[in-house]
Amino acid sequence: MTMESEYEIKSEREFIAYSDLWHTANVLLEQANKIEVGKTHIVRAALVFRAFAFEAFLLHIGARFFPENKQYAYMSVKDKLVYIDQKYSMGINFGAGSFQTITILFDKRSKLAHAKDDRLNETYTSKFDKGADNYYERKLKTDIENYCVIENAIKAKEDAQKSIEAIADRVGIDKSELFRMGMQYGSMNVTTKADPL
Repeated sequence: MTMESEYEIKSEREFIAYSDLWHTANVLLEQANKIEVGKTHIVRAALVFRAFAFEAFLLHIGARFFPENKQYAYMSVKDKLVYIDQKYSMGINFGAGSFQTITILFDKRSKLAHAKDDRLNETYTSKFDKGADNYYERKLKTDIENYCVIENAIKAKEDAQKSIEAIADRVGIDKSELFRMGMQYGSMNVTTKADPL
């Protein structure tokens, strides 16, 4: 008589969206610090993912603390922040500090998400130098291109973290819970059957 085994494997993973997106933004920022060629594109991606992470955090807060508000998920980022501010009396100032950086970040993210063609013009005066041949090499840049620099990506990270920590503190989330990646659980059941032959 032979024995036959059958395995049933169950897995469950807790996926925390804002933490995953935050990690992506961090990885992109680290890569941007290591390269020169293509840096602007990596910084742009880091900024966009930082915005994604921040909005995902606001959705995380909404699901946890405002499940009864079915409209919360559809609000703009600013309206979500105003809603949190009204519920928890945070005193958010969109014109200063970390929330000003968030306001700018989302303005730039929106411009990237809804990018339009543009024609740039510039006129400037310079002293003529017979030996210079780079008068036409100065690249005109859009507002977005000027924003997508490593310094702004670092500031966005620092201020988004400050804003997230301020919200977490106000709603009662322990800082040790922030930015955790979640866990995966698994189990296996083995069933052994006797082969009738």
